[in-house]
Amino acid sequence: MQDCRDLLAWVYDGGLETPLRNAGSILVPDLDHVFAFGTSSGGHLSFCLASQLVQGIYAMYGPSNFADDCWTTKLEGMEPPPGLTDSLLNKVFDEDPIPITGGVSPEGQAT
Repeated sequence: MQDCRDLLAWVYDGGLETPLRNAGSILVPDLDHVFAFGTSSGGHLSFCLASQLVQGIYAMYGPSNFADDCWTTKLEGMEPPPGLTDSLLNKVFDEDPIPITGGVSPEGQAT
């Protein structure tokens, strides 16, 4: 979320003008019409910018009602795959500090 807010501040502070000018673009950023958009978790991040200086939000499939019982109600008949135990799922919390490098991102980019 902080990265999103930092990006928005960078845009409003004129940070977008230099890359556009260096690319030979004739486009000029219109700071009166800055919108946030995203899908899924990106949609949720867009919603979180609602109190910031954005003129509109387009969020597709982003969660928006965390008070709904669906977030805490166990689905009937849904069982985890064999071998997927709570201890295995909780291994993510065993590493301190949490690793932030290595592997491949969800988009397939090396990290």
